[in-house]
Amino acid sequence: LDAEAAATPPGADGVTFVPALSGAMAPEWVATARGAFYGLTPSHGRGHMARAVLEGTAFAMRDVLERVWSLGVRVDAIRAVGGGAKSAFWTQLRADLTGIPVEIARHVDTSPIGAAMLASVAAGLSSDLGQSAAKLNEGLKVVHPEPSKKPAYDAAYEKYHQLFKHLRPLF
Repeated sequence: LDAEAAATPPGADGVTFVPALSGAMAPEWVATARGAFYGLTPSHGRGHMARAVLEGTAFAMRDVLERVWSLGVRVDAIRAVGGGAKSAFWTQLRADLTGIPVEIARHVDTSPIGAAMLASVAAGLSSDLGQSAAKLNEGLKVVHPEPSKKPAYDAAYEKYHQLFKHLRPLF
């Protein structure tokens, strides 16, 4: 699906996905919000749907980032972990959408690693979590944004916000 999504232009040719499958945290907290696809026509296919899903979840991530920035917190990079960090396309999309680099750790399956770190400290094999975490930062891959793509993502992001605003009374 990554390849099909990557072959579709930013904005998914007008398809927008609101990823509120069990309520929305972003762009605002609405527990009764539900997910939706908007803008589908007979000319849209799997690639459009896949790209819309990846973009919609990235839009929600950008909402959180925008809120953090509004509080005056400086964010120089995003750290991608878990299964999504394995998608080169989705990682690049998030960098392009936010305009900041995305860092991918050498080991992206962080839950078992975190458990092992805690066990290591508890067993006295490591002095503290900071020491263990520093080792994990070695070998980060950094994905830099492509500034030429940001205007198209900004337009799609604005459309996502308009859609959420207009769907809100239905939630």
